[in-house]
Amino acid sequence: MSRTPIPYPSKRIDFCYWKHVGITCLSKAMLEEYSKMPKGEFESIEGIDHLRIIDAGETMRFVKIEQGETLSVDTPMDIEKVRRVIERRP
Repeated sequence: MSRTPIPYPSKRIDFCYWKHVGITCLSKAMLEEYSKMPKGEFESIEGIDHLRIIDAGETMRFVKIEQGETLSVDTPMDIEKVRRVIERRP
């Protein structure tokens, strides 16, 4: 899981990669454990909170979904972009 494509396209760009759609479900026990975990190395580098769980040696399950339109919201500018898209929809 990364904010950049894996593998990173340094030599070529003609490859297929997957995009992470962040819908997270945690049990109460895992949420309590997560709240006590220190921020790990990969979370510090990428800024992705899910990586704290992986850094702690826990496992995560990912489910592949069919292709669909997604909008990323990582910055205040992204929020404005999403608002404009929503306003244009019928």
